[in-house]
This record gives sequence, structure tokens and C-alpha cells, in this order.
Amino acid sequence: MQKKSERQIIGFFFVLLFMGVMFVQLSSHGKSISIISSATSTKKEQAPSLRNSVKPKTPTIINSYFFTVELDVATASISGVLVVNYTNTENVPLSQLVFHVHPKAFVSYGGDIVINTLQVEGDQLNSSSHQITDTILEINLNATLLPLKSVIITIDFTTTIPQLEDRFGYILSPYEAYYLTNWYPVLAVYDQNGWDRSPYSFMGESFYYDMSSYEMILTVPKTFQVACSLPVKTQVVGVKKTIIYEKVTIRDLAFAASPDFAKSSTTWNGTTITSYYFDDEELEYRGKLATEMGRQALEIYSSAFGPYIWETLAIVTFPGGGGMEYPGLVLIAHNTYYNGSNFLYWEEVIVHEIAHQYFPFILGTNSYLEPFIDEPFAVWTSIYFLEAQNRTDDAKEKTAYRYKVYEAYSLDKGDFKLGSSMAYWTSFGDSLPYFYTVYDKGFVVLKMLENYLGTETFLACLQVIYQTFAGSNLFFKDFTSIFSSVSHQNLTWFFDQWYFKTGLPKLSLTASSQDGLTITIKVTNAEKDWYQLPLPLEIITPFEKLVTTVWINGSKTTLSFTLTNKTDSATVYLARNMLLLRTFYQTPLQTEVVFLTPETPLPLISILIGGLIVLLFRKWRRPSLRNFKRRS
Repeated sequence: MQKKSERQIIGFFFVLLFMGVMFVQLSSHGKSISIISSATSTKKEQAPSLRNSVKPKTPTIINSYFFTVELDVATASISGVLVVNYTNTENVPLSQLVFHVHPKAFVSYGGDIVINTLQVEGDQLNSSSHQITDTILEINLNATLLPLKSVIITIDFTTTIPQLEDRFGYILSPYEAYYLTNWYPVLAVYDQNGWDRSPYSFMGESFYYDMSSYEMILTVPKTFQVACSLPVKTQVVGVKKTIIYEKVTIRDLAFAASPDFAKSSTTWNGTTITSYYFDDEELEYRGKLATEMGRQALEIYSSAFGPYIWETLAIVTFPGGGGMEYPGLVLIAHNTYYNGSNFLYWEEVIVHEIAHQYFPFILGTNSYLEPFIDEPFAVWTSIYFLEAQNRTDDAKEKTAYRYKVYEAYSLDKGDFKLGSSMAYWTSFGDSLPYFYTVYDKGFVVLKMLENYLGTETFLACLQVIYQTFAGSNLFFKDFTSIFSSVSHQNLTWFFDQWYFKTGLPKLSLTASSQDGLTITIKVTNAEKDWYQLPLPLEIITPFEKLVTTVWINGSKTTLSFTLTNKTDSATVYLARNMLLLRTFYQTPLQTEVVFLTPETPLPLISILIGGLIVLLFRKWRRPSLRNFKRRS
């Protein structure tokens, strides 16, 4: 009876042991499947590539500018008459009109603008008084201008061009050339804040204008080639050359003139793209190739965002640095045209400036108050240009460069708030915080948003912005609102933390396991506690790879994952291969899992195994004792 009882007890323990093992295996298997399913279900539904139901806004009433002016190279000046037809499209009567007179910013450099005569007439308004303060011309009307009423302003003016290697200026050696940008009185925008009185910005841009109708009759020396925002209607060459430009709806009018320009043209989709470059054999190759760069850019951008709306695009060499944008005309640094200079940089500058045809020209923005719309978009677009051509290595190189320069700068100088106006940036007296933050940090932030939403959804957002605001003005709140609505999620957390707060996440990572099946991961952010970061997480063992997206919130986040197969070695990666603005890590965001010794109380399986060993030992010991007694 005793032997049978022991066999029954041993059998019972084996059954319990088998059931315990099966329970652990089944429970762990179920958990790992649920994690993988969860990771799969977090993939976002892609928004449609185009919202055809959203129609572009086009102003029904626009102001008009008509110029009759002459460029006098003997005095380095341009003078003549500007006639402005202004209609009050606001819902309030106006007693004052406000113009920007940007050449006043160049007085210390030899530039200026002088109002010779000014007349206001129509609707019983026949005289006015005016005053210029800094770069603002204010015209006080004798009678208020009621909504939907018009007035004609006639301004006889002379603008003196400074001798500067700049976007506004002229040079005489080694080539002669004149660059007329922001050279005339232009109406300020009246928006929800009233008349925009933003000053001229040398560091960035402050060119915020409404769409208007522009026409010009321009007289220049007869040997001059002229690159202009407007298409040529006709020209007459005699002692001088008089060019009549077609009426075009556009935001601004710029031109460049030189007797030393050579030019090359191509057409795409009804647009004539013309490159103007100095007539030099060493510059000819890139001078001609610039038209192809322009064609490729317009083709890619029109497909990605919306059509380019003007009939001409001028790409013009100038003696300044980098490049500069105007509607229908871009300036590209002369030194980038030489054969020995960096080709990728030259190409990048061209496609960057052409990207500005969208922000802030087709889509009007206040580039003084909100420069963080325009420049980050242009940098992002110049890299998207490479991606659209399947030039993956070039795109990665440019992306890595932008990331690294801001990482290095922020380590040295700290992080700056991206969502700042030009008034904030100019207060430094140093252009580096502006350039590194707005261009480089701004690009990385947009790239993070693209990675989070997916490229298809990101482009769909830009397409809806185009359809909604082409021809009118938008603010950053409109920009962010459309991104949230098209992506079907509230993105306030993203824009608030990356645009309007300072500081970069400083993450550390630990991982541990007691049983080789459940892994506990702890992520600590030593910087700020308001970060929300959706980050890719990988757990890699010799038997499997778990990939999912996790949210890191606040200063500490604890995560738990159960594997399919038990392991005694595993590596955890967080945000691997992800572009994430962060403080510099001394080690990569990865860690080896620490396998801990299980603590009491002992798991069920350990108890069962221990009991079985005791029983077996007792069974082995009893016969020996009986034999011993018998011998004694």
C-alpha cells in the first residue's frame, strides 16, 4: 500500500507540473500576439491624396498697380509714376492708407526713395497729407473710405539704388547689373491686426502683400537684358529700350537688368522658364542648365502641391550669397555657377527658392510675424525634390546635414523657440540663431511630422492648404488646422511642443526581465515633462523581433512586453533610425536587457519541481534504511 501511494503522489505532481508549464506557455503566447496585433493596428489610415471638394479662394476684388518708370544708370536710380487703384474690401471705413517704402531701410548704404508728388482723387477725395516714418508711408485721407469704395493714388517717386552686392543694389565690376527688389511704394496688408507695419528685415523677409494686378512700362539702356516677374508684351528699341509688360495678378514686382546677361529658355506646361547669367564661358554650362532645374522643380512641385500659376519664371544670377525669392523671379548666388563649386548646393539653392513660389507667394504668409512657415517649407521641399527623383542617397545626405548642424548649434548655444517673429530674431544682433533654428530646426520638425503622418497624408495636407488659400493669405493657425482636419487627428500637441516651447528631449533607456518572457522597459526624459513622443520601439532576441510604436509621455514612462519565446538575451532599441530633435546622447538609444534572478515567493513551477525532488529522494532513501536494519 505504501509503494502504490507514493507512485500516485509522484504521478499527481507530474500532472501539476505539465499543467503549469502549459499554462505559462499559452498565457505568454496570447500576450505576444496581442502586442503584435496592437502594433499593426496603430498604423494610420492614409488620407486621400487630394481633396477635390475644397476649392481655392480667389479674391473677387483686387488692387492694381500701373508703372511708367525709367532706369537711369548714370544716377543709379529709377524714377517715374505709379498709379494705384485701391478698393476698401474691409468691413470698416478707412481714414488712412499705409504703404511700405522699403528703400528707406538702405539710406545708410546710399539707397533711398523720395516721394516727389502724391495725389489722391476719386469719390470726392482730391487731396491728402502724408508722412514717412522709417519704412512706412502713411496717407491721411480727407474723407473716410467706405467699404467697397475705391480711390486712385498717383505717386511720382525716385528710388536711389545702393551700390551693394545684395538683393537690392547694383554692381559695376566685374559685370554691370542692377537688382530692383522692394523698390517702390507698395500697399501694406490690412488684416485682423489692422495695417501691417512690419519693418524691412535684412536678416530674413518682411514682404507680406496682397495679390494685385500689375502692369509696367519700363525704359532701360538699349543694350540691357531685363529679367522680370512679369511677361513681356512688346518692346521698342531706339536710343533706349522700352519694354511693355503684360498685366498679371501677382503679389510683388521685381526685376534685374544688365548689359552682361546671357539667357537661355525652355517651356513647361505653358510656363516659360528663363535663366539669366553673366556672359562668361565658365558660367555657361550651369547658366543653361538652370532652366532644366527650374523645369524639374515646377513639374515636381505642381504635382505634389498644386499648379504654378504664372506664365513666366526667371532664374537670375546675382552677386549676393545663397539665394532670394520673389514671385515669378528668383536670385541665385553668382559664385555657385562656377564649374568648380558644389553642384548639389547650387541645385539646392535653385529648387529652394523656386519652392518659395508656393510659400509665401501663391499662398500668402506674413513672413515677418511667421517666418517659421516659409523657410522650413522651402528646405523640406528642396529635399523632397531629391526624393521625388529617387535620389535617396542625396536626400539622406542633405537630411543628415540639417540635423547635425542644429544638433551641434543647440549643444553650444541651447535650443530656441521656432515659432518666433523676425523681431525676436533681429534682437540678437546675430543671424545665426535665426538661420540655425528657422531653417535647420524648422526642417527637422516638418520631417518629423511627415514621418509621423506618412508622406501621402503629409502631401494631402499641403494640397488642401493650396486649394483653400491659393491667391489669399493664411496664418499658422490655418496651417495647423488643416493638418489636423486632413489627418483626422488633433495635432495641437505636436505644434505646441515643437514650435512654441524650448528644450529638447533628453532620453535614457533601461530594460529588465525576471523570467525571460516579460520585458519591462523604462524611458526617462531628463529635460521637460510635457513632451509627447510617438517613437518606434524594437525588441530583438535570438528567436524573434517585436516592432511597435510607443508613446513616451512626461518625465518617465514604463512599458511591458511579453515575448513569444523565452530568451536569455535581448536588445531594445528606441527611436532607431528616426529623425528626432533631441539633446545629444553619449550612447545610442539602445540597451541590453538585464535578466534578474527571480525573488521569493517562488513561482508555481519551482514549487512543483522542488516537491517532486523531495518525493524521489524519499523513495530512493527508504529501501536503503530497511536493508540497514535487516543487516543490524
